[in-house]
Amino acid sequence: MSLFRRRPSFRGGYWFAQPRDAGAEPIADISPTAPLAVPLAEGSGPAASPVVEAGQAVAPGQLIAHSQDQDGLPAHAPVAGNVVEIGRVDTANACDVPAIVIAPDPVRRADPQSVGPPLSDRPDPDEVIERLSAAGVINTVGDEPLGQQLARARQQPIQHVIVNSIESQPVLVAQRRQLAEQPTNVLDAAEMIGHAIGARRLWVTVSDAAKDLIRSLQRCCGGRPTRLAALTPKYPQESPVILVHTLLGLAMPPGRNALDAGVLVLDVGTALAVGRAVRGGQPHTHRVLTVGGDAAERPGCYRVAVGTSLADVCEHVGLRGPLRRVVVGGLMTGLAVPDLNTVVTRTTSAVLFLSQSWRGRPIACVRCGACVEHCPVGLAPASLLSAFELDQADASDLYPEACIECGVCSLVCPSHLPLLLAAQRLKARAGVRRPVEATSP
Repeated sequence: MSLFRRRPSFRGGYWFAQPRDAGAEPIADISPTAPLAVPLAEGSGPAASPVVEAGQAVAPGQLIAHSQDQDGLPAHAPVAGNVVEIGRVDTANACDVPAIVIAPDPVRRADPQSVGPPLSDRPDPDEVIERLSAAGVINTVGDEPLGQQLARARQQPIQHVIVNSIESQPVLVAQRRQLAEQPTNVLDAAEMIGHAIGARRLWVTVSDAAKDLIRSLQRCCGGRPTRLAALTPKYPQESPVILVHTLLGLAMPPGRNALDAGVLVLDVGTALAVGRAVRGGQPHTHRVLTVGGDAAERPGCYRVAVGTSLADVCEHVGLRGPLRRVVVGGLMTGLAVPDLNTVVTRTTSAVLFLSQSWRGRPIACVRCGACVEHCPVGLAPASLLSAFELDQADASDLYPEACIECGVCSLVCPSHLPLLLAAQRLKARAGVRRPVEATSP
C-alpha cells in the first residue's frame, strides 16, 4: 500500500544540495587482501570472548567469539583465513578494543557456516529474536543489538515499524542504493519484524526526490501490508525523533527514544541483515557503506567486511588529491579519526576522505538567532552554551536532554561557536530522562 498525501515537514533543519545522480552506481565489493581486525565490542555492550586461537583456520561465517551478556554481541569470521592473533584495534567510537586478527586466504575453499537452518516464512517470534542474537545483528539506530530491542519491544505495545532509507546528510546514499537493489527483501524483512513484535503498521520511508525509486517501490508494495511514505529530505529528517514526528505526528518528550513511543526504527541495511539471518542463517559480517569525499577517486557504495581497515578502503578507492581528514559517518554526525588503522564495524555508515579541514576561529556571539531558527527541536543552543560556560548547576529549564545532536546549530553559527559540544556536555550531565509519555502535537 502506498500513501502519497503531502506530509508536513518540520521546523528548522537545513537543506543540503544532493547531486541528481547520487546513488546511481550499483554496490561494489571490496575484497579484503590485508588482515582483518574484527572488533569484539560494539555499541554499549561488553566485549565478546574469543573461541578461536592464533594459528587456527576459520571459515566464512564461523563463530570466533561469543557473549554471555544479553547486551553483548557474538563475532563471526567475514572470510576464510587463519587467525593471526588476539589483539587490539581502534574503531571510530572506541580505542583499544579487543579484536581477532584474521589473514584472508583467497586460495582456501571453505563452505560458509550458518548460525542455523532457514526459518519459516512466519517464524515464531522467539525464534526470530534468538536468531538475530546468534547472528550478531545490531540496529544502527541506537547502536543496540536488534534481538535485545525486539525482546524489549514485546514487553510493551509497539504500533509501528519504520524502515528508513532517507539520508539527508551530503554524500550519503548507501541506504537508498540498497533499497533500490533489493526492495522485495526489505519488504519481507519489515513484515517479518512486524510479525515478531505484533506491530500494527509497517512503513518504508523514502526521499520524495527519488521519483524512480518511488515508482519501483509502488509496484513492489502492491497487495502488501507495508506502507510507502515519501518525505522531504531536509536534514535531519532521518533522526528517529524527527522521523516519528513527521510521519506519525508523535511528539516525543525530551530524553525519550522512538521505542518508548511504541515505534521501532531501523535502516535498510539492518532490515536486510535480518532477512539474511532469518532466511539464510547468515551472520552479520559485512556492511554496505558510502565511500566518498572530495579526496576519493572512485566514490560510491561498497560492501565491506567488518574489520577492514580504512587504509584498505582508501587503497581500493584511490585518492585524487591530498588527504587531510578522514570522517567515519556523515559530515554532520560523523567522527574524525586520527589514522587509517581504524576499522569498519557493523554500524559504520560511511567513510569520507576529505582534502580540507574546516576549523573556524570562535568569536563572540552576535545574537543573530540563527541557531534557534534552525534547531529542529526548538532549543536555544546559545543559551545552552552560556549555561555550560558558566557551569550552571541546573539547566533543566533549557531541556538539554531534548537535543538530538544533529549539529545544525554549529553549522549555521557565523561565530563558529561550539554549540553542539556544549549541548552534548549538558545533556550528559542531565542524565535522567523525564518520566512522561509521548503525545500527539
